[in-house]
Amino acid sequence: AQAQALTPFQKAKTYYFAQQKLSGNRNQRAGADYFPTPEPVGLKMVEWLGLKPGESVLEPSAGHGAIARHFPDDVNATAVEPSAELASKLAMVMRGRLIEGDFESLHVGNKYDGIVMNAPFGQGGKTAIEHLAKAATHLRNGGRIVALLPDGGMATKRFEQFMDSEDAKGVYLVADLKMPAILFERAGTAVRSHVVVLERQNDAAVADQLQQSNREYEAEKIGDLFDRIQDA
Repeated sequence: AQAQALTPFQKAKTYYFAQQKLSGNRNQRAGADYFPTPEPVGLKMVEWLGLKPGESVLEPSAGHGAIARHFPDDVNATAVEPSAELASKLAMVMRGRLIEGDFESLHVGNKYDGIVMNAPFGQGGKTAIEHLAKAATHLRNGGRIVALLPDGGMATKRFEQFMDSEDAKGVYLVADLKMPAILFERAGTAVRSHVVVLERQNDAAVADQLQQSNREYEAEKIGDLFDRIQDA
């Protein structure tokens, strides 16, 4: 009865604190460049997609399911994960279609109303921005991408170049949420990151109405971050 009384956000915190810190060298871990999303952040990222019943959602490079486990039951979900070890964990926590393979191979004919992602970052954010650019080609009009990306330096420059490119035509930045260095403490890294919310809007009149929200979340401890984003 006590477990049923927990809110989804409280459950997400429980999942997070039950995980072990990743051990071993980065190149020995499951999944290339694998920094798992903390489950409470994954839950909020799904909320920020604003999915409606019957819509389709994609998570590329879905890892062990820290985001995909929070997909609503009434949407059509697809997750892509190249690591067999991570895909087996993912299969236990998500409903929907699971593709064991790499996102680069997903045919562009597959379109989605929402795409939520914590892509491999790569050197200077290179892989993350390449995945973001590909995700934009899969997004339907009116749909959203919520992406957790590296922040600062070359990564920021690459993101800005993408937003100014032809690949981002019709795609608008509606939120930029800076995350604290503590975010990936379980992965043993203090890399800077931010969550961006992008919306595809082909109707110029509607696009003119879009407003951008910017926020910086500061926290010394991961639990403090969870408290700050809970009602965001």
